[in-house]
Amino acid sequence: MLDWDLWDGAAPLVGSDTDQAVGQRAVRHHIELYRAIEQQKSELAAEKMRDHLQFLDEHAATVHSSTEK
Repeated sequence: MLDWDLWDGAAPLVGSDTDQAVGQRAVRHHIELYRAIEQQKSELAAEKMRDHLQFLDEHAATVHSSTEK
């Protein structure tokens, strides 16, 4: 079982003032991931998921640090 929960990682983004470009990029990630899964390209799907989680992690850290000030 994972110690990390998806909502724990996404929580800093919920209700934050993320700009439209961030939201659009996240949606693009989801579409790319869906297409890779649909085409049964597991290596590509894994790559897209890693990219997306890295993006969320970086953005969540930025949002979290800006709200602590």
